[in-house]
Amino acid sequence: EVDEEQEADEEQELDDEQEVDDEQEVDEEQEVDEEQEVDEEQEVDEEQEVDEEQEADEEQEADEEQELDDEQEVDDEQEVDEEQEVDEEQEVDEEEVGEEEEIDEETYDNLIEEDENVVKTHRLAVTNLDWSILKAVDILMLLQSFTIAGGAIKSVTIYPSKFGLQRMAEEDAKGPQGIWKKSNGSENSRNINSLDKYRRNQKTKQARNTKKKYKDLATRREAREKEEVFEDPIFDQARLREYEINRLKYYYAIIDCDSVETAIGLVRSCSGLEINRSSNILEFSYVPDDMTFEQKPKDFANEISSEYEAPSWFTNALQNTNVRLTWDDTPRERLKVTMREYDDDNFDEDDFKAYLASSSEEDEQEDEDEQENNNEDEQ
Repeated sequence: EVDEEQEADEEQELDDEQEVDDEQEVDEEQEVDEEQEVDEEQEVDEEQEVDEEQEADEEQEADEEQELDDEQEVDDEQEVDEEQEVDEEQEVDEEEVGEEEEIDEETYDNLIEEDENVVKTHRLAVTNLDWSILKAVDILMLLQSFTIAGGAIKSVTIYPSKFGLQRMAEEDAKGPQGIWKKSNGSENSRNINSLDKYRRNQKTKQARNTKKKYKDLATRREAREKEEVFEDPIFDQARLREYEINRLKYYYAIIDCDSVETAIGLVRSCSGLEINRSSNILEFSYVPDDMTFEQKPKDFANEISSEYEAPSWFTNALQNTNVRLTWDDTPRERLKVTMREYDDDNFDEDDFKAYLASSSEEDEQEDEDEQENNNEDEQ
C-alpha cells in the first residue's frame, strides 16, 4: 500500500510537472506569438510611415512644381504685359512725335504765311529779354551761329524803350512802385528807405553768417555769390512778378544784318527759341529802313572777344513761385571785376573806370546820404 501510494504520488508529481511544462511551453509559444505579432505590427507601422513620408515628399514635390509653374505663368504674363506696355508707349510716342511734327509743320507754315505779309528788311528788333544779364555781345554770339551760308551779322545795339525810360526815371526818384503788400485796403506805407534798411539788415546778417562759416577770404567770396537771396515779406508776389516781367520791356536790341536774306533766315530759325534754360524766348520783328533811334545806346557789339564767356542764368519771375526783387541787384560785371583776384599781370585800370566815382561825385553822394539821414531822423 505504501508502495502504491508512493507510486501514486510520483505519478501525480510527474503529471504536475508535465502540466507545468505544458503550461510553460504554452506561455513560451504565446510569448513568441506575441513578439511575432509585435514585430509584424512594427514592420507594418514602419512600412506605413515610409509610405506616408513618400506620399508627403511626392505631395511636396508636386506643390513645388505647381508653384514653379505658377511663377512661370506669372512671369510670362508680366513679360507679356510689359511688352504690351512698351508697345503701347512706343505707339503713343510715335503718335506724339507725329503730332509734334504736324504742329511744327503747321507752325512753320503759319510763320511763313505771316512772314510773307510783312515787309522784310535787313534789321531786326529783339524784345522781352532779361537786359540786366544779356549784353549786345551775348546776342551777337547767339545769333551768328544761325546765319545762312555766306550771311553775317554786322552789329547788335541795345536801346532803351520809351516805356523803359519812363519807368527807370520813376524808379530813380521813388524806387519800384506798385509791388508792396496792401494793409487795410491801402498801399503799404513802407517806402524805398524802409526797403533799404530791411535789405541792409538782411545782408549784414548774411555776411556775418558767411564770415563765421568760412574763414578763408576767397572761399567766403565764392560762398556769397552762391548764397540764396532771402524772401522779402513786404512784397505782393503777384504784383512783384508783373513788375519783374515788365522790366523785360525796358530795352530792345537792334540786329543789323548784311542782307535781307540773312534777317529772314534768323527769323525762321530762331523765333520762339529759348536761350539756354533761362525762360527767355527770342521774339523778332522787322525794323523799317527809314526808322531811326534817338535814344543813347546802352550797349553795342560788332565783334566777339576770344575771352568771351556766355552767361548762365534764369529769369526768376518766369520760373520760380517766390519772386524776388532784382531792381537793386549788383550788376554781374561789377561783381566779376571787384571780386576777382588781381596781380600785376592781369590788372587793368579800364576795368574799374566804370565803377570809380570822381571826388565831386563822392561829395554829392555824401551830401545826399546826409540829407536822407536827416529826413529819417525828423520822421
